[in-house]
Amino acid sequence: MFDASAFLANILHRYANIEAHYRDQDIADVNELEDRLCSSYESILTFIVAVENQRRLNSWGRVPALFLDMVSNHSRRPRLV
Repeated sequence: MFDASAFLANILHRYANIEAHYRDQDIADVNELEDRLCSSYESILTFIVAVENQRRLNSWGRVPALFLDMVSNHSRRPRLV
């Protein structure tokens, strides 16, 4: 759980820096940047939900649930920036 929290803190810090430096500037691909950032935040929220669901499961239910989640969501996962 602590590893997941550290991972999220690192990513959120990185994306906050990207937004602070590039989001309001007059650049040609600002719409694509915003789309990528939204997709990245969606992925982060999906990750948080998956971590919380795994935390709530007992140890016998984690492996099958994680496998099913990975298989069912593989084609829908947004790309991170």
